[in-house]
Amino acid sequence: EGAKRGFVPILHEGRIIQEPCWERDGRILPGVGIFKVLTDILSTEHRAEFINRELQTRMLGLFADPAQSVDAALQCLEAMIQEGWVVASHHPKMPLLPYRTGDETEGMHRNWDGALPNVTVAAALRSAGQFQQS
Repeated sequence: EGAKRGFVPILHEGRIIQEPCWERDGRILPGVGIFKVLTDILSTEHRAEFINRELQTRMLGLFADPAQSVDAALQCLEAMIQEGWVVASHHPKMPLLPYRTGDETEGMHRNWDGALPNVTVAAALRSAGQFQQS
């Protein structure tokens, strides 16, 4: 809701081309690639089991490793949720997506924010002019 259609520059085969996007509140959702696959799926499917089935079908062949395709799609879906493009919810009687991270990767991992020492965070904020020590 409240999003406007626009265009975003994309580097493709050494050239910059315009591709469609959605814009809302200073945020941009690309209308190409995996984001397009996800928006197409989410326009008709709302339950995890059906989203999963469609992802398996549509992502097949986009990467050499099929698991990498789904991993990339889940990262995009997580970003869409974090940026407010998708509202996620869970009914306790419905199944969740059947993915486990197993070995953590740079793309799929537990939240690291809490792992930073307070001193490091404060120093970073202070250097950015956002932290006032009392």
